[in-house]
Amino acid sequence: MIKKTKNTKDSKEIKHKPWMLTYVGDHQVSHDVSIESRSYDRASLSLKTYSSLDEYTAHSESDTTTWVEVNGIHDTTITKSVCEKAAVHGVNIEDILNTKQRPKIESNNDYIFVTLKAISYNEEKETFIKEQISIILKDNLVISFSQFPNDIFKRLKAELSVEDSFLRQKNAGFLFYRIIDLIVDGYFKVGDQIDSEIAIIEDALDNSDNEIIEDVYWLKKELLYLKKAIYPINDIVKHLVRTEKKNFSSETIFFFKDTMDHCLQINESISLNQELVTSFYDLYLSNINKKTNEVMMYLTLFSTIFIPLTYIVGVYGMNFKNMPELDYKYGYIAIMIVQFVIGVGIYSYFKKKKWLNSSE
Repeated sequence: MIKKTKNTKDSKEIKHKPWMLTYVGDHQVSHDVSIESRSYDRASLSLKTYSSLDEYTAHSESDTTTWVEVNGIHDTTITKSVCEKAAVHGVNIEDILNTKQRPKIESNNDYIFVTLKAISYNEEKETFIKEQISIILKDNLVISFSQFPNDIFKRLKAELSVEDSFLRQKNAGFLFYRIIDLIVDGYFKVGDQIDSEIAIIEDALDNSDNEIIEDVYWLKKELLYLKKAIYPINDIVKHLVRTEKKNFSSETIFFFKDTMDHCLQINESISLNQELVTSFYDLYLSNINKKTNEVMMYLTLFSTIFIPLTYIVGVYGMNFKNMPELDYKYGYIAIMIVQFVIGVGIYSYFKKKKWLNSSE
């Protein structure tokens, strides 16, 4: 079973002032912020890793496409500096620093800003990794901000390392699309893992262990988060396809439409899984009620058999002197036989009525 982690709410989310750039998210961060820049065209690729802000300069070349990857946004000074060198508005910088931000898109004449939720599955820790990724497209420059280092863009970097690859032949708009598409592809892997978890819960539904209902609640919460993360992406891609055609080639627009179809497919899968999880909860309660009814049925049978027997024993246990049956030589045996006949008779009646087995 997947390990379940508790979510902690950050009070700074509501305490910071709107005009102050404050990081809102997990403050137990152990990694340093890293900045990598990849400038490329069909024939060449230049990779730079910056160890300080003084070394980092804004993209200035016009004949190549540049991807600036910032891993770690908890250092507001670095995030602010990178954004200001690209002339990013302060409101969008605040959105980058707020990891509780709903997926959104904003565009103006200078750049397009998108923030998304990336979800991946960590097989080693057996848990879902959730993070916010913000992307900026400006001319032939793409800047991505991730909460922490990860392997989400591993395949993208591998494609860039191949000379004259399909990605190297395209402009920054196509790179912008590929980043979004990789995030959406990650949802399919998460969906496969959720399907596996649903299969495990389905096999264990006959067990009334409390752990099962805890797994159902946890899975229901994960599906709600997944839907909250994915549903807005469909609107984001629609906006890009319909109103931002000037920033993308017709081929890239076509690929965006495919991503939009993927979003719809994932949303349908989530809705189906939500219905399954809800039915699991109902079935779990039904099994609990069934087992409770079975216990009550046998307790009722036991009580029904022993009520008349208790009455008989109680009558002859009063020990009055004027009770002729007390002096009867075979009185004890007769009473035992009568009690046995009564017990067997009641049991046979219940059996005839098929009250002893609910499956009959």
